[in-house]
Amino acid sequence: MPAKRNIIDKSKLYNMVKEGKSAQEIMKALKINLKQGLKSALFDLSIEKNEVLTVPGLQARAIGDRKLSKVGLHVPFAQLKDYFEIGDKFEIEINKEKITLTKVVD
Repeated sequence: MPAKRNIIDKSKLYNMVKEGKSAQEIMKALKINLKQGLKSALFDLSIEKNEVLTVPGLQARAIGDRKLSKVGLHVPFAQLKDYFEIGDKFEIEINKEKITLTKVVD
């Protein structure tokens, strides 16, 4: 049996791209499970509209689990560059279930 395909509303996608929404925001709102699905829809829409459409966070690695190593946790800059700048400072809150970073605004 073929996999169930999610029909993406191109009008909503186009509006969200023009509003500058991130890949994660678009995927959540349009119920897109894989970045490849968003890339494909964006490619089709770019051809249809005859313009180059870009989405922040689409080229970064997918958000996923991180393993704690001897040197700590690593989050690739590619995942952060659309939201933060080098030199930004953060407060850290740690409990048994999660680690929360909050940007410090001077």
